Amino acid sequence: MIDRFKECVADLNIPKGWEDISYRNDACPSWLYNDFQIMILHPDPANRDHCLLDWPRFNIFHGEDSTRLVGQFETLNEVIERVK
Repeated sequence: MIDRFKECVADLNIPKGWEDISYRNDACPSWLYNDFQIMILHPDPANRDHCLLDWPRFNIFHGEDSTRLVGQFETLNEVIERVK
């Protein structure tokens, strides 16, 4: 994992089977699971990219190019329920 992304998930236990697909130019780390891309923003909105300040912490995309937003959540448990 990219060093600057470690703070984004320091308080989380990423589930087994989730593949880290983060890229160094991304605004935050992301994982792939069951054809869903799960973006995890920093827990402190003040430490997020300025265009993501108002977004919930967890954002799920689906589809071949991962551009279709299918859910936004504030907790990891909500995300796990959505992608299983």
